[in-house]
Amino acid sequence: MLTPAEHLAIVRDVVAALRQPPLSALIADTDAEQFGPLRIDYDSRTVVVDGAPQRLSIRSFSVLTFLARNAGRTLTREQLLVNCWSDGFSKDDRVVDPLICRLRRDLGVAGKLIVTVPTIGYRMMRSAEAASNGPSLERSRSGTLG
Repeated sequence: MLTPAEHLAIVRDVVAALRQPPLSALIADTDAEQFGPLRIDYDSRTVVVDGAPQRLSIRSFSVLTFLARNAGRTLTREQLLVNCWSDGFSKDDRVVDPLICRLRRDLGVAGKLIVTVPTIGYRMMRSAEAASNGPSLERSRSGTLG
C-alpha cells in the first residue's frame, strides 16, 4: 500500500517525465543538411549518401562542410585553402584539386553536387540546382566546356 506522500512523489515524477521533449524532437534538432542523396550531420561529423555511411578524412570532411555551408556560392581555391588547411600545410592552392577529386570519388553519385568553376574554384550545388542546371561548367577530358 502506498502512502499519500508516495502517491504525490509518483505523480510529480510522471508530470516531470511528460514535460520532457520527445526523443524525436531531440533528434530533429541536430545540425544537419540534406543535399539530394547527400546528408551531412555536422554534430556527429557523419556523411551519408543514399542511406550508406561514407568514411571521409578529417580534411575531406572539413572541405565538404565549408562547401556545404556556402552552397550555391563559388569558392576560390584560396578560400578553401585558408579555411580548411589551418595548419599552414601549403601555400600552393593546387593542393585543393586532388582533394576535391578524392572527395567526389568518395561521395559517389553525390560527388556531382561539387561543380568546378574553371579558373576560379568550386561550388556546392543544392540538389534542385544540380538537376535543373543542365550542362555543367566542368571541363571534359578533351578540354571543352560541356
